[in-house]
Order: sequence, then structure tokens, then C-alpha cells
Amino acid sequence: MDGSKELFAIEKLRRCWSGADGDAKKSGPESLMEKAFDEKAMPAAMFSDLEEELDRLFLSFPGHLESLQAELKRITVLAGLSDQKDMVLSEDEEAVSWKEIRMELDRFEDLLEALMLDAGV
Repeated sequence: MDGSKELFAIEKLRRCWSGADGDAKKSGPESLMEKAFDEKAMPAAMFSDLEEELDRLFLSFPGHLESLQAELKRITVLAGLSDQKDMVLSEDEEAVSWKEIRMELDRFEDLLEALMLDAGV
């Protein structure tokens, strides 16, 4: 993949995360993720889309994206959207609230933004 394709993929991931693509535009200034939390429902498809983007980007930036993939996987398990057999949650993690998951997602977004800064996006 050349540099421009990598940057395009990172920008697409950022737009997906921030709710700037597709149906998210119809939800106004609130991001799709915030709307999901307001409704007390978390769309598994959103995590799936992010995982697909990260898998593609991982081939280009393995050093940077490994931590992002691990973090998204952990948050997905925390949210109850995945039952990864290789990931054991503590009692505290199993009792996590939606507010705490939102904080974890904010942390993930910070990691994503750091990657984009490193890539010059």
C-alpha cells in the first residue's frame, strides 16, 4: 500500500469513529456512538466496522495498530459484544457500566487520534 492509501484508510477510520460517514450524518451533531449510549444500546456493527478498518490498517502500520486492535477487542468484550475465549475479565471488568465503557471508548479514540497525528493526517 502506498502512503496515500494508508492515509485514506486512517481518515476513513477516523470518520467512521467520529460518526462523520453514512447514516451518522443524519443524527445531527451527536456522534452515532453517543446516540447508542443514550439509547442504552451499543451496535455490534459499529465495533465490527472498526475492527475491519483496523485489520486493514494493521497491515500498513503494525507497530502502531497492535495496541489499537487489542484495546478495541478488550472494549468489545467489556461491552458484552464478544466472548473472546483468550481474554479473561476480572470481576471488576465484568461489572462494568455503560458509563465506564464510554470512558474506555474515549480512551480508544485518543489512541486513534495519536496514530493519526503520527501519520500526519
